[in-house]
Amino acid sequence: MAPSKSAMQALRKVALRYPGTEEGVACEGTPIESRTVKARNKAFVFLTVGHARLKLRESLPEAIKLAQKKPDQFQVGSGGWVKASFSAEGSTPLAVLERWIGESYRLMAGPPVAAGGKTKKSTAVR
Repeated sequence: MAPSKSAMQALRKVALRYPGTEEGVACEGTPIESRTVKARNKAFVFLTVGHARLKLRESLPEAIKLAQKKPDQFQVGSGGWVKASFSAEGSTPLAVLERWIGESYRLMAGPPVAAGGKTKKSTAVR
């Protein structure tokens, strides 16, 4: 298995460990087709051979600095979406991508799923 393909599979497994996740495919049949991992019908990671796209907030300054130093490996887009390459020489360490997957999951899944899948009932008096 090619290094970037094995990295993609490793990241896929990391993302699927979170509660309430499911796998999907985005843009099927097009040149930008990618595997997705979703929680609550919201994709929090997009994976292709060689790249991962994740949504960041707290780690966004870190991603911006990395994109300035290594623009061939990192791209920061609108809304906090970051593309990280794991196919190039000196690619993103998997530990960083694993941390970013957790952050993306928490941002996209929201507190109920991230807290174990239970939803809070309203305690408001009616």
